[in-house]
Amino acid sequence: DIKKVLAYSTVSQLGFMFIGVGSGIYWAGVLHLVTHALFKGCLFLGAGSVMHGMGDRTDIREMGGLGKKMPQTAWTFGIATVAATGILPLSGFFSKDGILAGAHATVNPVAAWVGPAAYWIGTVAALGTAFYMTRLYVLTFLGKARSAHAEHAHESSPVMYVPLWILAIGAVVAALLGLPALHFVPGWLQDVFGRFTDPVFEPAYEHLKHVGHLPAEAHEGIGPFVFAWLVAAVGTGIAWFMYRDPATVPAKLADAFPRLYQLVLDKFRVDELYGAVVLNPVKSLARGLWRIVDVGIIDGLFVNGIPRLVAFCGSVVRLAQNGDVQRYAALMALAAAVILYFTVIGS
Repeated sequence: DIKKVLAYSTVSQLGFMFIGVGSGIYWAGVLHLVTHALFKGCLFLGAGSVMHGMGDRTDIREMGGLGKKMPQTAWTFGIATVAATGILPLSGFFSKDGILAGAHATVNPVAAWVGPAAYWIGTVAALGTAFYMTRLYVLTFLGKARSAHAEHAHESSPVMYVPLWILAIGAVVAALLGLPALHFVPGWLQDVFGRFTDPVFEPAYEHLKHVGHLPAEAHEGIGPFVFAWLVAAVGTGIAWFMYRDPATVPAKLADAFPRLYQLVLDKFRVDELYGAVVLNPVKSLARGLWRIVDVGIIDGLFVNGIPRLVAFCGSVVRLAQNGDVQRYAALMALAAAVILYFTVIGS
């Protein structure tokens, strides 16, 4: 589902933002929020354009070849995909690299391993981003149409694709906000967003230094950028090799590793794990509280119990208050006899 792929990607990119803020690299975390707004906004609107051209179909397995049918959408979606993966140094590349570099170099006074661990987890996530975004683009826009709806797909109107171009251009130009301090980058273009946000975050940086949590400094040399690019290139290359002809390599891998394929297809059973560890225990607790507290105590004892007690007392008293005068006289005579008896005995 083209929308679900992008939704899961949003969760992933939010993870990068949290790594940046949690590492004390506030400017990079906020910059990734800005760049992500541009390229992911373009991707989501592009997905809407694809759905419009496909008759509201969202399954990318039914697509293919839409680049020829929807060139405006394909170009803008491609630019935003490149910005997200980092295969070219557009906006998402620099904001993501700033986060990972900051996480790797930051000094955590409580647990020194946290920063490097976050760096490697984020690097694996960046590899995954390059893979699944390239897969999404290849299956949607390249190759041959795999359904009648893809055969008859059509480009959206300018009302839909002009905003796509605005966001795509923004995803390219926003790269200028995060250019690092390298010798071939003019000084006025270096760390633009970092310098812009310094007045806001400077007190926070001073506090971190005071408690011994040292935010990372800028890269030294171009080596880390080359490594980040290689990670994106590997993810992109694997996806391109696998899905340029989806009927061959993916199908062979699924046949060769059926259990692994099923595990991946089931989203690594994360939903099942969450259900077993969190959801089901909370449901059981809620069901127990409902039966004991709500049904048993509140409804049973107070809401319904008190009226039932009053009704029972009323039913007992009602036996003597039935409107029969003779019974009333008999009860009065019996009561008088009892009083007389005890009076005589007592004297």
